[in-house]
Amino acid sequence: HALRDKTVLAFTPAEVQEIQLARGTDAPAVVQRQAEDTWRLTAPVNAKADPQQVRGMIQRLHDVKVQVFIVEDTTDLESYGLQTPAWHVSLHIGQDHTPVTLSLGKVDSERKGVYAKYDDATRVFLLPQELWDNLPKTATVLRDKTLMKYEREHVTRLEIQAPNEHIVIANTGPRQYTMEQPVQTPGDGEAIYSLLWDIQDLKAKDFVAETPDALDLYGLDAPRRRITVWEKAPTAQEATQHELLLGAEAPDGQGIYARLGEGPVIYLVGNTEAQRIMSKTAFDLRNKKIFAFTADKVQKIRLQYPAANFTFERHGNAWKLTEPQKQDI
Repeated sequence: HALRDKTVLAFTPAEVQEIQLARGTDAPAVVQRQAEDTWRLTAPVNAKADPQQVRGMIQRLHDVKVQVFIVEDTTDLESYGLQTPAWHVSLHIGQDHTPVTLSLGKVDSERKGVYAKYDDATRVFLLPQELWDNLPKTATVLRDKTLMKYEREHVTRLEIQAPNEHIVIANTGPRQYTMEQPVQTPGDGEAIYSLLWDIQDLKAKDFVAETPDALDLYGLDAPRRRITVWEKAPTAQEATQHELLLGAEAPDGQGIYARLGEGPVIYLVGNTEAQRIMSKTAFDLRNKKIFAFTADKVQKIRLQYPAANFTFERHGNAWKLTEPQKQDI
């Protein structure tokens, strides 16, 4: 065993062009490489794939080693759960799409492994259970769950429409914003920048419907929030508009229904994450500072009370009281 080659799948990750994976007797999910690190699901739905999930799966399959060689030739695949494999993957390598295949069967909890074999072979070997635990089992896991993709530094405008409030914010510089509606006032740069992060970081928990019959089933015919983000990169001629709609709460508090603009897909997003966005009001996003100054540039302070006045003046790094009488403090 020590001298045997324990490589499971011999391939170069960068040469993988297509992945087909299926659980049990389900129809396979198919992921195809579009560019260097861009992947797309082509079955069972046509949608963007999560490059991190795909990259992680490929790397795990590349790195995994045989833990134990169980049997060299057997007709009793059922004992190992390999007659009808629990999970099957086929990697298509290179320009000629040469297939490299692997089937996984039962998990052996005592040995902390999962039984496996090559698609057309009868040799059974044991792989680390960690491989099974971390492999995506469904197309949903492989699907890109990010809703809004933009660079916060390139956002020029933000608009939030709610039933009882309409907020419009314009970017005036790095992390500097002006609120235009409902009142003309400076914006709270940190609060707005944080909100843009929460919107950008919102992920789908589930894909509820690809082509819904009616939007009112999800509260998206009259959404509770309509959030529009305008993004303009330095080299772009025009700004790109991103729109997120947040609708009704799903049964049993599972989440909140969401939609991207006029897109057909209905998403389910987390309650906590959505409420963090929906709870923001104009008051939360406006600048609440009464005085705007830099503390280390203040040279003089005067406090006026009904019965007395106090004046302090800076002398270098020290402060002195000058009124009502001069003294060090």
